Amino acid sequence: MNGQRGKEFRAGRGLKQGDPLSPLLFILTMEYFSRQLKQAYRQPHYAFHPGCAQLELTHLMFVDDVHIFSKAHPRTIGKIMQVLDDFFQCAGLQVNSGKSHAYYGGCPTSLKDQCQAVSGFKEGSFPIRYLDIPL
Repeated sequence: MNGQRGKEFRAGRGLKQGDPLSPLLFILTMEYFSRQLKQAYRQPHYAFHPGCAQLELTHLMFVDDVHIFSKAHPRTIGKIMQVLDDFFQCAGLQVNSGKSHAYYGGCPTSLKDQCQAVSGFKEGSFPIRYLDIPL
């Protein structure tokens, strides 16, 4: 630097917090995730959540949170878990099992147990607060 040899530094890779490319890369990555979920619901035996079927709504994303909606059906949960696993293999982003929950409404205990076995997520209970809004 300035005609003199400076200290050596190690080259690295990856993004740092605050990097201006981070939002763009996050959006591109989550677009891939959305397309993978769309492929999953087009397969036979995918069961939409009853309130989401008409809109073909599978998920909502906000910042770094993803809410996935489906009917409590072990095959459907298995397809969702496969998408999550494929996404991890491709993008390196993994579900935080400690912070993730599955919520069931009006399901028999035996069905909940089957879905829990497939997903491995803890069962959450309503009401919950998300972004300080009660759900």
